Amino acid sequence: MYETVTVDEALKRGHRIVNLPVTFIMVGVMCLTAYMFVQFQPPAYFIFIGIVASFILAWLYWSVMITRWRIWAFENVSNVNELKKRAVKEKLIWKDGSFFEKTEIRTAADKRKLNSLQYKLAQPDVFIEDYSVADETEIHYSKKKTLGEIILGIAMVCGSTYFFIEPDTHFLGAAIIVIGLFITYFGIKKHKNNTPRIVLSNKGIRTFEIPFYEWGEIYNEDVIAVQTGKTRHHYFVYDNPSGAKRLDIGDLDIDRRKLESLLRIYRGRSNKNIPQY
Repeated sequence: MYETVTVDEALKRGHRIVNLPVTFIMVGVMCLTAYMFVQFQPPAYFIFIGIVASFILAWLYWSVMITRWRIWAFENVSNVNELKKRAVKEKLIWKDGSFFEKTEIRTAADKRKLNSLQYKLAQPDVFIEDYSVADETEIHYSKKKTLGEIILGIAMVCGSTYFFIEPDTHFLGAAIIVIGLFITYFGIKKHKNNTPRIVLSNKGIRTFEIPFYEWGEIYNEDVIAVQTGKTRHHYFVYDNPSGAKRLDIGDLDIDRRKLESLLRIYRGRSNKNIPQY
């Protein structure tokens, strides 16, 4: 068998045939429920039934289609360890042994097929070089994002002037002005800062806080997502001789997928250059 599908292509297909239809099913059933409620005016509990039905139908679709995608992806992708790790991070599949992973609907034939593909997980992934990536990459504060902070801060100051001059809302206006000034100040400070926040290279990693360490001294480099309320933050993490490092990349000129790709490439180049005895 010749694997011809990249990890990125497999993940895109998974989102297209699994996650996207799941969203459409949930939204569609809820919209249909609302329409029928307005047109036919059934009892109020009809809305609850519609909401429950939307989740059940979406789950049934996911449970069947995720198994089909998993088999197809494991058959056609070489680097299945990378595929599995990224699929979990992108909320396409769940971790092994989790409740939702156990709800995947698999026929006896599906189980036999997946078991026959397990050997690929025991094999090391193949490093795929990307010659468009330079020997060293500097990651800075994003000029667009910091400019957005500056504009937001100025808008808050200008917009709160009315509240400030009104006696009844004087303190509210003053508070918003102070917050706006802080946002503007730190936005300008970051916008003018040209020092790299992260430097990745064939040799190792350094950040604005942590000195350079070679790849042989670095472990568990990754990009993780942390949910805080309704907001999700992405962090670059790695272990080094000085301890564990976690850096928020939300203000930087790189996204999660690009940073993950660079980490794989530079780690792969380092492993390739390790002398073999």
